[in-house]
Amino acid sequence: MIIKNIQTLKWFLVSLIYFLVSMFGYSQNIKFKRVSIEEGLSAVTVNTIYQDSQDFIWIGTQDGLNRYDGYHFKAFKNDPSNPKSISSNDIKCVFEDKQGDIYFGSNGGGLSIYNKYTETFTNLRSGLSSNSLSNNIIRDIIEVSSNELLISTASGINLYNKSNKSFKQIFFNDEQEEVGFTTFFKDSYNNIWIGSEANYIFEYDVKKSRLINYELPLRFIEIDKHNSNLNNRRKSIFNITQQKGNLICGSDDGLLFFDIKTKTFINTFSFDEKN
Repeated sequence: MIIKNIQTLKWFLVSLIYFLVSMFGYSQNIKFKRVSIEEGLSAVTVNTIYQDSQDFIWIGTQDGLNRYDGYHFKAFKNDPSNPKSISSNDIKCVFEDKQGDIYFGSNGGGLSIYNKYTETFTNLRSGLSSNSLSNNIIRDIIEVSSNELLISTASGINLYNKSNKSFKQIFFNDEQEEVGFTTFFKDSYNNIWIGSEANYIFEYDVKKSRLINYELPLRFIEIDKHNSNLNNRRKSIFNITQQKGNLICGSDDGLLFFDIKTKTFINTFSFDEKN
């Protein structure tokens, strides 16, 4: 029995050493290169990164838009004297449509559409007319059809028509207060989901161009007497992904699991729980 245990121990030690050596050898192939201001990046605070169909990397920062080809940076910044420069230096999101047009959402400058041939921008802002953007703070962009984009802002959703460059504003009022929207997610059934800052996730009805709201569970949003500073406020959904038939929603107070077929929340994991 002792001999058998010793042999087993030897095999275990040999296997462990082989595993560690293999991992060490593999780790030597993983290298990181730090790219910062010294290499040409316009700012160190990065809000978004996007790779387009031509393999350019677009990096939106708090102080400029950067295009990276793997070797060099080209920075785009707002020039008040040039109406064809990008509208804002604080870039929040990037999206390329199926036609290869690239759109940039900013923090206060509205929507900028990039012309790859002239390297200039067409800027669309709020307040110009009833067919303009509802808000200049843009959080996310997604394609609905070949001619329409959906744009989330700090106040309302906007359906953008590419042909006539006009917007249809879509709002949801909660207790007489306009809701701010965050992120988009298209699930495997082609449903479009939207995160918000007001205790809801939304489903976008493409045919009727309307929002369907699903309130977060009361157990998740109710006031916690022991931690009122954390829970006595609206919960915001910042990110959404999918695992099989469920959505996983990331919030500022934990995770929520939403069954896509039954349209109900099935589980929550909050910061105030042991798990």
